[in-house]
Amino acid sequence: MLSLATVLWSSCQEVITVELPDQEPKLIVDALVRLDTTQSTTLVSIEVRQTSDFFGTITPVSVDQMTLSNLDNPGNNTDQVLDETEPGSGIYQQVFSTHELARDRWFLQIDYLGQIYVAESRMQYAVPIDQLTIGDGSLFNEESTELLVRYTDIGDRQDFYLFDYNNGDFFASEDLFYDGQQFEFSYFYDKTFNPGDTLTVSIMGIDRDFFNYMNLLREQSEGGFGPFASPAVSVRGNLINATDIDNNNNYNNVNNPDNYALGYFALVQEYRKSVVVE
Repeated sequence: MLSLATVLWSSCQEVITVELPDQEPKLIVDALVRLDTTQSTTLVSIEVRQTSDFFGTITPVSVDQMTLSNLDNPGNNTDQVLDETEPGSGIYQQVFSTHELARDRWFLQIDYLGQIYVAESRMQYAVPIDQLTIGDGSLFNEESTELLVRYTDIGDRQDFYLFDYNNGDFFASEDLFYDGQQFEFSYFYDKTFNPGDTLTVSIMGIDRDFFNYMNLLREQSEGGFGPFASPAVSVRGNLINATDIDNNNNYNNVNNPDNYALGYFALVQEYRKSVVVE
């Protein structure tokens, strides 16, 4: 792909031709399914967008079909189709039993322009947030707000957690050094809040693969990031292209390794807690 750039120097104008690398469009799938296990049903909402060329924008896309299948109980409402909320929105939703989502393994399939993208997930458990308080510490300047998050890990198992601060910033943690203990850490917002403002934090249970994926995204980003806003192309999630896989002669996609979707499909248990700024 060729792009023209105009460079002004003194009173002269020179046109320079810059050759930019071609970039094949890729789907971006936001399939982080948060489960409140105290509720009987869960509205599963999955958003699909697509990258364009080198300088292009990310836009919603309508896929041919999106299904979510129960792998452990295939005869029970198998292959449930998710419906697009509005034509062209790229947001697909369907109501599922929370108990079944939490209990079984689930298989996501997205059909788009003759390609099939698939991923599998099982819900990972989280723990409630014990306490959420506003601290008086500062990080780099006085225009910041400290939030203290305290929770108690469950012992005798390896746990990974994902924290969502509802400002586009996420943080992944593992219980390697606090297994079975109560743990507290600080998070700093880079602004101050007014009295009466409410701050809400989510804690979600994730597995090791999702934990590694989130850490790679953080390494390649500066400051806050969203896991599905604009993932780096080099950071692969768990969505693979299964178009040519037939389980007979072809059982992997090694002949087309670069044809995959960005993003991640994960079922997570979520707890939320809020605190009001005084």
